[in-house]
Amino acid sequence: MSSFKVTTFAVLYFILVTELRGEGAVNVFDKRLSRAVHRQAIAVVLMAIAAVMVAAVALMLPKERPVIG
Repeated sequence: MSSFKVTTFAVLYFILVTELRGEGAVNVFDKRLSRAVHRQAIAVVLMAIAAVMVAAVALMLPKERPVIG
């Protein structure tokens, strides 16, 4: 699984700024970012969030099962 890197954060930042400005295309330093780059950055962040959530739930599970009966 890939890690959340500075480049991923920068891509998400530029996507956010573009959306707030109401522009159609994400341009960074006079170059247009493709939709594939958008999807990859969003996918990496969502996988990182999912991994943190799974780890948090796993830590909340009881370590011992109660004895019934």
